[in-house]
Amino acid sequence: MKNYLISISYDGSAYKGWQRLADNDNTIQNIIEQAILTLAKEKVHLIASGRTDAGVHAICQLANFKCKYLDEDTFIQNINEILPKDIRINSIEQVNKDFHCRYDIKRKRYIYRMHYGEVRDVFLRKYVYEIEKPDIELMRNVAKKLIGEHDFRGFSSEKNMDKSTIRTLYSIDITDNNGYVDICFEGNGFLYNMVRIIAGTILMIGQSKLNIDIIDEIFATKRRELAGETLPGYALFVDLK
Repeated sequence: MKNYLISISYDGSAYKGWQRLADNDNTIQNIIEQAILTLAKEKVHLIASGRTDAGVHAICQLANFKCKYLDEDTFIQNINEILPKDIRINSIEQVNKDFHCRYDIKRKRYIYRMHYGEVRDVFLRKYVYEIEKPDIELMRNVAKKLIGEHDFRGFSSEKNMDKSTIRTLYSIDITDNNGYVDICFEGNGFLYNMVRIIAGTILMIGQSKLNIDIIDEIFATKRRELAGETLPGYALFVDLK
């Protein structure tokens, strides 16, 4: 049994997220697993570095699976002929038999994309969140307060009270390129909706809809209702390059 690591790109617009669902076959995981079954004649289980919600995209998602028989030389070409055009396998390599994507990839990266201004790119409308112009420097100051190891329960939709909600954010970089604003998060892991809630909180403070001091209060009380809105998934990208 060999263990393979693949890199994947996908436009999540038409899918119910990454994770296989009992009542819906329209997930990224299920579609790729079915394509591998067609090629290898073997049922596999894909383990992703992190799950993405419905509508969320991947510039580079990583996943591993174990398989007995696989033609590595023709795998990428053959599987991409089977997969829909909005899901692509970019690379494949053998890894140690004990490698596990969820636990062994220590740094995870997400990008949330926004746009302000009158000129809008019609071709990007489904992939950026349209906003009123915020104070970018204030947003960067908010980001500094979130860096480090914290209990992020108040910035998540996590319902399992027994699950640890302590995570470490290594960096939050905010760039503004002529009205196109990217918030790039790097951390050791992310809770359910954590990126979209933090992005919403940073944005609302940058638009003077919340006070920057609310960050300390959320950490202290762990109250989700104090944080900003959960921004929509269509402007979120996982990028593990």
